[in-house]
Amino acid sequence: MSIKILICDDDALIRESLKIILSMDEELNVVHVCENGLEAVKYCCNNSVDVALLDVRMPKLNGVETTKEICKVTSTKVIILTTFDEDEYISSSLRNGAKGYLLKSNSPNTIINTIKVVHNGSDVVENGIIDKLLSKTSPVCPNPNMN
Repeated sequence: MSIKILICDDDALIRESLKIILSMDEELNVVHVCENGLEAVKYCCNNSVDVALLDVRMPKLNGVETTKEICKVTSTKVIILTTFDEDEYISSSLRNGAKGYLLKSNSPNTIINTIKVVHNGSDVVENGIIDKLLSKTSPVCPNPNMN
């Protein structure tokens, strides 16, 4: 059984390129391609979608709000696929239910593997993003009682 995928990006070249690349894998089935978050929410609410690939910056409804709406009312798993690695986008996306966060600079194989891993129930956040988030946290204070 193939993984049903929705692609949502305001850049037509990205949408169509992703559709071609993902369609080359027999385990993946791109069921819908759209250009804004409102379209993505509407489609996911009315159709069976396993994984939604969303950009963060889109017209009408951004990727964070789209993630929130999709996760609130469907079982669709969301992966943010974007060029933006800003802390607020990352943390807001994950807080609102995204199961993955990848930059578009990743290879097609990495994107395909992430879709499969997320579909199987795991969360995926790119290593560079994890490192960036961890560098923003307070350092752990050593226990003064340890020798």
